[in-house]
Amino acid sequence: YKESETQIIVSLTSFPPRINRLWIVIECLLSQDLKPDRIILWLSKDQFKSEGNLPKKLENLKKRGLEVIYVEGDIKSHKKYFYSIKDFSDSIIITIDDDIFYPNYFIQKLYSDHLNYPNAIICNRGKEIISSMRNGYNDWPLLTKQKGPSKKIFFTSGGGTLFPPNSLHKDVLNKDTFMKVCKDADDVWLNYMALLANTMIFKTSYYSNLI
Repeated sequence: YKESETQIIVSLTSFPPRINRLWIVIECLLSQDLKPDRIILWLSKDQFKSEGNLPKKLENLKKRGLEVIYVEGDIKSHKKYFYSIKDFSDSIIITIDDDIFYPNYFIQKLYSDHLNYPNAIICNRGKEIISSMRNGYNDWPLLTKQKGPSKKIFFTSGGGTLFPPNSLHKDVLNKDTFMKVCKDADDVWLNYMALLANTMIFKTSYYSNLI
């Protein structure tokens, strides 16, 4: 159950090669013990030319609460968070990927940890930042157990990551910059914005599974 009136929005994006199996992910979200207030799928008009042209299994899920919003241009994986943070800045935003199976307790678990650490970003998947490792991210160990809150955790946004309102620096929406410096790496951008905002990261005890 929720302990406040703050909206919980699950935000995701996809692209043509994965769209046929996306209904599995949405079914996971619709079967949650703690129901999100909104589930929003952001799609680029560059990739999906017309509304109502999605796979039938996905189209049918609109009747059960899925919202599909088509946007101009294509900011790639950044669509996952960008529009939701821009349009719903007072909400809790949970970002997910389009190829992961999420159990029915996934949102409840993120939210419970959020209540314990309300100012932290809560992630299901993350790596321990060890600055002495020469190859950086590629060598950092994947965290399999609960850890934090800490600034030494690099979260990935797709395994299920909860962003409280104002947990990211205001420059997070600076589209020109992130498309120039890390167009294909939304996780790098989001972690940098968390660092600039002085926000701690908490890694849950859960670990996500690919479909």
